[in-house]
Amino acid sequence: MPNYNIFKVDPELRVGMLQKFQEVGLTETYHEDIDGYVHSFYFSDEPIEAQIEWIRLYSSFVNLDEGPSNKSYFAVLLIQVPEGGEYAISLGKAHFYLSPFCYYDFGLQLAERIFQRSRMKQAKHFSSRRSKTITSYTRNNELSYESGESIGLIKGSTDDHETWGKSVTFGQSVKLSIPHIPEEVYLILDEIEVAMKLPPRIQLPRAKVIKDAAEIRRLDSLLCQSLRENSVSVDIDEFSLNSVFFTFTDEYDGFAMQIKTKIGEQEFVEKASKEDSISKEIVGHFLSSISGKGISVVDDIDRVKVGLWKDGKRRLTQPIKELVEYVTDDWCCLIGGRWMKFSQDYVAYLKDKIDSVQLNRDAPVILKKYSQTQQRQYGVVNQEEQTLIDMMEQRGHIVLHKSSADEEGVRGFNVEIADMKKDDCLYFVKMGTPQKLIYVIDQSLTTVSLIQNKRLSQDESVHGVTTICLWLIFDGRKSDLTKLSEVSSITFLIAMNDWIQAVHDAGYNPAVNIGYRRFAKVEESEI
Repeated sequence: MPNYNIFKVDPELRVGMLQKFQEVGLTETYHEDIDGYVHSFYFSDEPIEAQIEWIRLYSSFVNLDEGPSNKSYFAVLLIQVPEGGEYAISLGKAHFYLSPFCYYDFGLQLAERIFQRSRMKQAKHFSSRRSKTITSYTRNNELSYESGESIGLIKGSTDDHETWGKSVTFGQSVKLSIPHIPEEVYLILDEIEVAMKLPPRIQLPRAKVIKDAAEIRRLDSLLCQSLRENSVSVDIDEFSLNSVFFTFTDEYDGFAMQIKTKIGEQEFVEKASKEDSISKEIVGHFLSSISGKGISVVDDIDRVKVGLWKDGKRRLTQPIKELVEYVTDDWCCLIGGRWMKFSQDYVAYLKDKIDSVQLNRDAPVILKKYSQTQQRQYGVVNQEEQTLIDMMEQRGHIVLHKSSADEEGVRGFNVEIADMKKDDCLYFVKMGTPQKLIYVIDQSLTTVSLIQNKRLSQDESVHGVTTICLWLIFDGRKSDLTKLSEVSSITFLIAMNDWIQAVHDAGYNPAVNIGYRRFAKVEESEI
């Protein structure tokens, strides 16, 4: 049964697409109008020969004077429909060259209209525990989502096998197994055009492409700054999704940063030495290096690429924006090298999960903060985390101290299990901005992991624990929170979602206490 990987071409990018075809050696070999559908076939008639990666290892078993090589042919079939749209069918590795010029969510939009049962899904997560997941189901199921995930690909069936085939993969493109010969494949495009006019039957939590040039430049600027500062909000993905195919970075054994651009009329080329791995530190260093040579990193970030090497040969070159994971506090992110905005469905799933946690297990506490003038004039000091801990100790909470944990059977490194305990609950206290509060989330997860692995079994403070509670003191926040999802920091919300899931998975009940530290008047008793 023939397979067809179908993209929808963005008409605004068509000229660039044809230029790219020329650059990579795709030549038009066929042009025909079939029933009003204009077909153009582009073929790589002289592909570059590639070494066979395993031949050197087994050379002693092969009686050849010179190692053989392979030619990897690829092609694209463009079909213009009478209504004015254009579709592209990718063959071989052509999807790498084709996908930047096609609509990002065409396949997922079609899925929202015809998808029925799920066999596999790929989702992107923005969290400290996982970045992306590929989930395979043992049988066809209704598609389910977790909070905090953005769907990138789904595979399964529709309710019309005769039209769409038994199994369909939806991503940027749609991959179909149907009995049509190439000259008849335009018939399925008719079905696609009709289906895309139907209202969605499901809503997938996903991100949507940002096209505004000024907004893209703003986001590029934030990304470059974070990369050069080695920000914690930037990371390197372990695999990337292109169309309906995956690229895993751990398949490669060498990585090299490079850029090709112009300074005025003069061509500028910079290639860094090959590294064993790629990291945000390496990327940041390269950007700082070219910035010192007169390059505007923000203007040229799309020209910064990474060569992926294997067995001494460069196998693939990808733009750095396709390998970087980055998310901003205004719900924007990088996916597949494109700037995206989280959809309302994604945000709703995330907030619903966060607001499901038990809030204010204990009575709220407000700590006092004083201006520098008040501190000098009256000798008062700001109330800190320890102030709250001391207050709670008077109310029956037990203050905990550092404990030793077993590391592979050897005792000796100290961990702060928690700040307090009362009854069956461990409390973790932290004060600061939402970004600083993420520290206590990580601390609590470390404790949960140590308890699970029985590396704190000798410490009585963890015995009988059923609830893990974060006591978050928002420093300087003027208005009270009625819901935790009202915090306007996506990194905080994603970390909270991650924490709730991890605590549940470990068999504990998550809870959150909210407090504040605010500027206050100096009372007479304090003078």
